[in-house]
Order: sequence, then C-alpha cells, then structure tokens
Amino acid sequence: MKIKSRKETRRPVDISEWNDETKAYIKSLDIMERISFNDLFLQYHDRDADKVERAEAGLSICILCLIGEDGEPLFTLDDLDELKAAAFEPIARVINAVLESAGEPAKTGEPAKNP
Repeated sequence: MKIKSRKETRRPVDISEWNDETKAYIKSLDIMERISFNDLFLQYHDRDADKVERAEAGLSICILCLIGEDGEPLFTLDDLDELKAAAFEPIARVINAVLESAGEPAKTGEPAKNP
C-alpha cells in the first residue's frame, strides 16, 4: 500500500491578513505534531494562563501547522514576536482547519473568555 505524502494531503487556509501574496496550507500532522497541537490548543483555551501564554499558544499552532506551496514551513518560532503584532483572524481559521482536517467538528478558534 502506498501512503500519501503530507504534500498530497495538505489543506488550503486563508491568511491574507498576514500576507495576501502567499498561498498557505495546513499540513497533515503526524502523531507527534498532533499531540503538540492538542497541548497548544488546551493552553490557548486555558482561562488560568495569562494572555501572553495564550497568544503564544495560538501562534505556535500556526507555526506548527502552516506550510507553503513547496511544503516548507511558512514561519518559525523566530517569527513569534512579529506574529503577535499581526491580525488575529488567521489564528482562528488555522485552528478550525486543523480540527476539521482531523475529522473533528470545528470548535471556536477564539480564545476562551475569562469570567
């Protein structure tokens, strides 16, 4: 049996608020990346975490999951500070696209609100 490569199973996602010239895709996550995604997703929604930790968790999900047409990552952890100053909307779309690609219903990509 031939197993599809990640490039064959990628999924397009809109990050035009960050860059409208680059085509972005959600890569197919392997098991270790999926575990990292789950941990970051929980931290992103953790009401006890401070807003910097939650913001970094959401952006780290984008760094983990986004690739370009060539299959290479669009961002690295070195881009974290620059991404913190960028528009919020792509974060929710990336998170929802990862959840949908795993066959889960889309949850909110919005961070949890503190009571």
